[in-house]
Amino acid sequence: MRTRMLLAALLLAACALEVGAQDELLQQVNSIKKDQRYVWGEAMDENEETAFTAALQVMKGKLESRLNATVDDQEVLSKAKRIVRPMENLKRVMAYIEVDAVKTSTASDVKDETSAKPSIVVNLPSGSTATNTPPKETKSAPEEPVTMAPREEKRPAAPTTTTSRSLNATLNTIITDLMATEHLQGAITILDRNKKAGTLKQYAPYAKTANPESMYVLIIDAEYNIPLTVLSPQKSNGKRDNLTADKEETIDDYKDKLAVCFSLEP
Repeated sequence: MRTRMLLAALLLAACALEVGAQDELLQQVNSIKKDQRYVWGEAMDENEETAFTAALQVMKGKLESRLNATVDDQEVLSKAKRIVRPMENLKRVMAYIEVDAVKTSTASDVKDETSAKPSIVVNLPSGSTATNTPPKETKSAPEEPVTMAPREEKRPAAPTTTTSRSLNATLNTIITDLMATEHLQGAITILDRNKKAGTLKQYAPYAKTANPESMYVLIIDAEYNIPLTVLSPQKSNGKRDNLTADKEETIDDYKDKLAVCFSLEP
């Protein structure tokens, strides 16, 4: 009995440490996103280096937009830092760089960060590491509590699940559950649970899917980590049905979002 109690205590302690580490990483990520000294990009993939490379490209595009100048790839690579967070069987990687550390010969007045489009590569993560911890905030005001969802006034309008299209009960339940969750990790958990239950045949990042045209696509807001909608498999006209808004769209309408493909068991 004592042995079992000891093992249980150790397990609880390990879980607490893991949660604490995740909270610390999230605080670092949010701190960087709010700090105008940095530009950043994010991507997800099963392989950390693949995700980091994709995140670098997103970051470089935002950096060039902000500096209004071309930036050397090698300089970006040598000065960029990363933070890696787990998302079930995927890795979510943030690449970030201090703007003042990048030298260009044609740099003009620095643009406001909001002018750079918050793109994120459509890819998808296990293990958690963070390297090159960013400098502490220099702001005098206390930092607001960090949560998965941003403050309500900045958050995108909540998606609806009303549609005139007839969906089978299984798909309708999955979509309802996905739209009810408020962050990416919760959505991945729902997909993983349905796969283990035999409801889903598979799910994977859009970029890692061999035939995404034949699969449903979950669209997630890259900046706020909120599931936005679910698109049907592609139709003969090249478009997909938006299953929460009752309209036709294409995957190109969501180039700056995260996309996760999934298919149902027959």
